[in-house]
Amino acid sequence: MNQLQGELPENISHLQNLESLLLFSNNLSEKLPNGLRGNSPLTFVAFSNNMFSGELPPALCNGFSLQYLLMSYNNFTGPLPGCLRNCSGLVRVTFVQNQLTGDISTAFGVHPDLVYVDLSENQFSGVLSPKWGQYASLTALYISGNKISGEIPAELGKLIQLQELSLSSNELTGKIPTKLGDLRKLNHLNSSNNHLMGVIPQSVGNLHELQELDLSANALSGSLPKELGNCINLIQLNLSNNGLSGAIPSEMASLIDLQSFLDLSRNSLTGPIPQNLDKLIKLENLNLSHNNLSGRIPKTLADMLSLQNIDLSFKELMGPVPTGKVFQKTPAEAFTGNPGLCGVVKGLPTCSSGLASGNSNKLKKILIAVIVPSFSILLLVAMTFGILILRRKLKEADIEDREANKDLTSNSLIWGKEGKFTFGDIMEATENFNDKYCIGEGGSGSVFKAAQSTGYILAVKRLKVSDSSDIPATNRRRFENEIRTLAGIRHRNIIKLHGFCSKNGYMYLVYEYVERGCLRNVLNGEEGREKLDWAARLKIIQGVAHAVAYLHHDCVPAIVHRDISLSNILLESDFVPRLSDFGTARLLTANSSNWTTIAGSYGYMVPCKLPSHSLLLLLR
Repeated sequence: MNQLQGELPENISHLQNLESLLLFSNNLSEKLPNGLRGNSPLTFVAFSNNMFSGELPPALCNGFSLQYLLMSYNNFTGPLPGCLRNCSGLVRVTFVQNQLTGDISTAFGVHPDLVYVDLSENQFSGVLSPKWGQYASLTALYISGNKISGEIPAELGKLIQLQELSLSSNELTGKIPTKLGDLRKLNHLNSSNNHLMGVIPQSVGNLHELQELDLSANALSGSLPKELGNCINLIQLNLSNNGLSGAIPSEMASLIDLQSFLDLSRNSLTGPIPQNLDKLIKLENLNLSHNNLSGRIPKTLADMLSLQNIDLSFKELMGPVPTGKVFQKTPAEAFTGNPGLCGVVKGLPTCSSGLASGNSNKLKKILIAVIVPSFSILLLVAMTFGILILRRKLKEADIEDREANKDLTSNSLIWGKEGKFTFGDIMEATENFNDKYCIGEGGSGSVFKAAQSTGYILAVKRLKVSDSSDIPATNRRRFENEIRTLAGIRHRNIIKLHGFCSKNGYMYLVYEYVERGCLRNVLNGEEGREKLDWAARLKIIQGVAHAVAYLHHDCVPAIVHRDISLSNILLESDFVPRLSDFGTARLLTANSSNWTTIAGSYGYMVPCKLPSHSLLLLLR
């Protein structure tokens, strides 16, 4: 390590007995002499941390005696020299942060003594060859930040000495091989920012020495395997930006060495936050945001003294926010998107003083003593009246229809768990639906942006409907049932429908607000041309496909969207797609006699559903 400058002299290749050439950490530049060749004794070449450029000399390892080739942090271009395949004695090879290209599939040969390979941050292409499984001595393999495609070969599971494996930021596809669970010495596994699909294999629980696991920014699905709890040496775990679903297993609390972060954000996880997460006594950063978790925030999280940052935004949490140290210094943004939360946090409503008072336990006992006997009496009375009502069922049916029409005409509300806002709140937020809050218009109505006092933003679609007296009660009941069905949908790639309200001759559908708007506007705007690269577009396609698969196969009954178009795909700030607008306005047409009429946008409909004349127009 010196401050040598300039280029390497051409005559250095004349040193016939040179065994080691160590010029790392200088300021040398320009191309390497083309005549530089690996003479028979040359075993150690180190040019790292310079400013060399150009292609590597084709005869660099002609002597086939090279054991160490360290060329990182330069500006080398072109492919690896072909003679590298014949250097059977290679022990350590590093080419980090250059601009090297070429097919990685054929760059290496048979190297039984190879221990360390780092090809990160280049432009290598090709696929990972199953031959990598032959390097029995390999302890570290870094190929992140390239353009490697194809699947992860299961043969990597044969590398029983492997301790570090980094395949991040490539174009890998397929599933995570189950055989990776055989890498019992592995302590670092990073396959983030690829296109991996399928479930996280249960065999990952066999990696007892694992300290860092990063599978974020893929298209993984299924539930979190409880076997993850066996990785007791984990220091950091990142599974964010996937399509994982189901509950967070309580076994996660066994990861008592987690310290840097636990990031499960931007998935489709459901259920409550496990009560026993407080056992993670070393954890500093916890991110569970952008999921479908529900219930209360466990008070035990306030006892986690090591916790520095927590993000619980955009879920379905409710109840008081704990008052521990981490919650007192956490900004309000960490709780945004949870209308059911309350507490001493800026932007959240205060909780009921009666529930927070010191006499709450005594009050509960009194309430139980009063409510239980009263409920028993009411139950007997209800059963008696139920028998009488059953006898008059046919007569009461007509009355029920009239009452339904009356209720729906006035002020019908159906809200989900987020029912902390009312129609009055929406009226106030939009100043009685002033045009300045209008963010979109269509043939069936307008869309307004309504920012609530809690910081939660809604998108309210106001539909034009016929006179209430013209719409059959049966159609209204069908509409109401459909809203209930759609409001029950919980998926990462489907817009959340909170409910609807019928008032003053309009029907209002209340959705969550998505920042970037529809895909059509993004594609047609400047931002679309700059940021929508192929990786982002593939991410959008995969997200929409996940949403449709969920609607068709996971919903009971199955739901058919009928109008998937650029205008009905909304984008979050990070380009995660959200499918919207399920065509519910079709049920609001008073003179419609066929409730299975063709719906959709021409150009996006199934061709067999198009009228013959429209099909001709489409084919022109």
